[in-house]
Amino acid sequence: MKQCNHGSPCLFSDLAITTTLMDKCVFSMSLRGLQGFIHSVF
Repeated sequence: MKQCNHGSPCLFSDLAITTTLMDKCVFSMSLRGLQGFIHSVF
């Protein structure tokens, strides 16, 4: 779950962060590549 108010940093749930880092390990991606991958999924 992403919580973001105008002008404040976004907060992500522990599950979202864990899932993203697991995807990084499974697909052997750099953090920049992973960011693009996650944006394309959502």
